Amino acid sequence: MNNEYLSLAIQKLLEGLTLNEAKHLLNQAQQDYEIGINRSQVKQTKPYCENAYRKPKPSKIQQDAEVEAFILNQHYMTQTEMLKLLKAKFGAYRAPSKSGLNRYLKGLRGAK
Repeated sequence: MNNEYLSLAIQKLLEGLTLNEAKHLLNQAQQDYEIGINRSQVKQTKPYCENAYRKPKPSKIQQDAEVEAFILNQHYMTQTEMLKLLKAKFGAYRAPSKSGLNRYLKGLRGAK
């Protein structure tokens, strides 16, 4: 992990806290780190931000098995062509957005 990622993660965890709560939490973390407390002995507490590590919601495509099967059974074509086919077959409401389709196809390739 790089420092930028850690900074963003810490910032996300501290969202919604008052300045004093955030300072207290960071001071306590620094003390725990310096003392070298064995984390397995520390009582697990509820995080301040419950959504910090939530599981992401499945995409619109993953929620609609018929649309997903249609996409997976298509031969190579551009995303624009695929979107036209999806809108013609399933209508605008069930068809994913262009960015949604891009995220889904990127996920299939294993790209980040």
